[in-house]
Parts: sequence; C-alpha cells; structure tokens
Amino acid sequence: MEFKSKIDDIEKRFSMLLKSIPIPALLWKKMNNSFTLVNSNEESSRISGGKIKEYLGRKASEIYKNNSQILKAMQECALNNHKFNLTANESKPIVNNGISYNISFKLVAPDTIVQYFTANSSVNKSNLKNDTFKKNEEQNLLIQLALLENLCKTAPIGIGMVVNRNFVNVNDFFCDLVGYNREELINKSARIVYPTDEEYEYVGKEKYDQISKYGIGTVETRFRRKDGKIIQVLLSSALVDPKIPSLGTTFTALDITKIKTIEKELINREKIFQEFVKMLPLVVFETDALGNLSFVNEKGFELFGYSPEDIEKGINSLQLLIPADRRRALINISRNLKGENLGGVEYLAQKKTEIYFLF
Repeated sequence: MEFKSKIDDIEKRFSMLLKSIPIPALLWKKMNNSFTLVNSNEESSRISGGKIKEYLGRKASEIYKNNSQILKAMQECALNNHKFNLTANESKPIVNNGISYNISFKLVAPDTIVQYFTANSSVNKSNLKNDTFKKNEEQNLLIQLALLENLCKTAPIGIGMVVNRNFVNVNDFFCDLVGYNREELINKSARIVYPTDEEYEYVGKEKYDQISKYGIGTVETRFRRKDGKIIQVLLSSALVDPKIPSLGTTFTALDITKIKTIEKELINREKIFQEFVKMLPLVVFETDALGNLSFVNEKGFELFGYSPEDIEKGINSLQLLIPADRRRALINISRNLKGENLGGVEYLAQKKTEIYFLF
C-alpha cells in the first residue's frame, strides 16, 4: 500500500501542475504503431473552442489528415528521440481561434509524446505570466502518464523450516508460492526453488552471514516456480535456537514481484517528473502542511536567488513574499486547502537579496 500511496502522490502532483499551466498541451501515446490523443489540458480546450474532447481517443493520422507537416514532426520526434519544433503552424483542426502557433513535440517516454503550443511574438501579451511563457523557448510539458491499471494486492507469505538447507516443513502459502505440493518439497534441498546454483550459493552465504552477525538474515532473491516462472522474493530467516544451530532455521518468503514492478514504475515516473519541472520555465515548488519548502525547481532557484542548501536549512514559502503580502497569502492558502478555487493570484515577491518583483 505504501507504493500505491507514493504513485498516487506523483499522479496528484502531475494533475495539479497540468491544471495550473496556462499553455495548451496535448498528450499522445503510441498504440498499435500509431499515436493516439489521450489527454489534454484546459488551455488546449480554449484554443480549440471547446472541441478538444471530440478528438480524445482518435489517431493523429485522423485528426491531422490534412496537415502532413505535423504528422512528419511527430514521426521525427519519435524516431530520433529529440524535441521537434514547428514555427507559425495553424495546427488545424485542433486550433480553432484563427491564431497561428509555434508548435513543439517532446518525446517524454518511449511511447509518449507531449505536443504544446506557444503564440507567436506578434500576438499581444495579455499579462505577466503569459509574457514569461512566450519569452522562453524551452517549455517542455510533461502530462500525467496513464495510471497503472492494476496495483499489487497483499502478497501471500510462505512460512517454513529447513535443516541443513533441506525443507522439513512448509505451509500452504509457500506451496502456492513455488507451485509445488508439500510432498514434493519435504526432505528436498532448497536448491529446487532457485533458478541457478549461483543464486542458491549467494543466498546461503549472504543470509547466514547476516544471521551470525544480527540473529536474522534478510535478502532479496529469485525463485523459480515449478512451472518455470521466475519470481522476486524477499526471504528472511532466523535460527530456531541460536544456541543449537543444528535444530535448523525458520524462514518467511514474500512474493514481491508485483511490488518490484511498481517500484520500477515509481522510480521511472519520479525521474520523468523531475525532468519535467527541471525544464519548465515556471517556478514550481512544493511545501509541507506548514508551508516549508520541500522542493524547488531550477527556475525557482534562479528567480529567487536561493540554493538547494538554503532549502535544506529550512525556508518557509511565505519568506518568498514581501511582509505586507504574507497574511493575504496565508488566508488564500487556507481557502485553497478547503477546496476553494481562487484562480490566479498575484503577490509581490522578494528575492534573497530583497529585490522585489511581481509573482
């Protein structure tokens, strides 16, 4: 459940980031050798005249059937794994407001492309935030990846006992885990459940070295089930009686195959999220419940003049604002936490050097 919580947390961070960004963006995923539109943000709905939802689930070749330039750009991006830009492209039929946009494509995962739009410099700048976006060339937006359809359930725990690494007792959970019945395991060497001699020898040395030092040994290893399937296992053991080692060792075996898969996905998502906010020309920061900064992206360090070391020492987000604006910000934070949507709110911020600017 801990991994589910962490993945949900990353998903929420992506979702909140997507909603707060005033740049049109689309998410394409490769399905059956063609890219399909799977997600979009509110700004993309605005430039499409509210019709973007009509295109969700459709292939790029269908949507852009009359715009070969965009289809070619997507192909180049996917094949060469780099950002691809188009200047002053109308991007019909998605763009439906008569404005010509600069369009960029970024491959953020082997099967995922983000497409985002920035208005040409000739378009009037309506406010400070949009002005900031339009002056930056690198605006790599990463949108939420598809949430894992199946998360791991509580794994069964195998329990047993070995003497001289021969099974003398095992429970039903362990039998289910390795695919053997009890009669096939009792009085047999534990080698039967390992895929290689090397794995068997490694576990024996590592686990029993730990037992001699700490009284218990825990190691991640692999089992080969009777049907040949390899599974990841967390194996823990302890002597039945430390004073009489010959009595044998008890063990527990936990199937962590699904957890390891989720863990790998979690690490991958976190890397993509970090890469995303690193490239984003917006200040992105996260705080704890008390407003203490726990994460700041590179743009934030650049704009406010702080360093990662400053964050480690402890900085409250209200310190980024002039004293006169802090009470108003605190009230707005409280309203946001209660679920109230305040939209965009401007404050007068201050750098570490006490230089003021609108934020």
